[in-house]
Amino acid sequence: MKKILTKIIEKINDLPVAKKQFRQIAKDPQKAYFYARKVFRGRWPDAEPIIAKNPRWACRYAKDVIDGRFLEAEPMFAKDPKWASWYATNVIGGRWPKGEPVIAKNLRWAYWYATNVIGGRWPDAESIFAEDPDWAFDYAEEVVRGRFPKGEPVIAKDPAWAYKYARDIIGGRFPEAEKYIAKEPKFAHWYARDVIGGRWPCAESTIAKDPEQAYWYARDVLKRPWPEAGIYEL
Repeated sequence: MKKILTKIIEKINDLPVAKKQFRQIAKDPQKAYFYARKVFRGRWPDAEPIIAKNPRWACRYAKDVIDGRFLEAEPMFAKDPKWASWYATNVIGGRWPKGEPVIAKNLRWAYWYATNVIGGRWPDAESIFAEDPDWAFDYAEEVVRGRFPKGEPVIAKDPAWAYKYARDIIGGRFPEAEKYIAKEPKFAHWYARDVIGGRWPCAESTIAKDPEQAYWYARDVLKRPWPEAGIYEL
């Protein structure tokens, strides 16, 4: 079938108009990709320099047409964290050292690469995870599956993530975070209830300023009225 199509194309190329259209297709990465896949059903060397300049179609060309590495496009993939991750996942099927430096600088794709390509801890990217409480927590929970000391300083400063980290990762008190948690009535209440499992005197002045949280603290933690906070009955 491929030989027949090739002969037809060769005949068409003899016609000036068709030949011009054929050259135009070869200059459009999307059209060239589909033409190679649907018409040639294989590589189209004449169009590869153009395809290799577009990361989306170059990746798809590598996966669907070449069914393997597209060496001419790799320098481009190595500059973009999204496509470097995609190329490693869908074409190489494993780690791609050449693309790792750029991936390691992007939180979203570094996390994707660690979870879906490496399948475990990625020391080279841990510094960037340690800069953001959200990603540091997710990395600890889903990748490390335990404490992530490098990320704890940034997690500690965010009451929401610090509370979750203490509850779900540490399974106990998080002393470095308590001065921050104690400033937020809701998380101070939850921290006392779910982590400490009892009264947390140093946070009670903060909790008492929020009527709703004061009520729930009295009910869930003190288990009695809390007149100092204006809670006289439960």
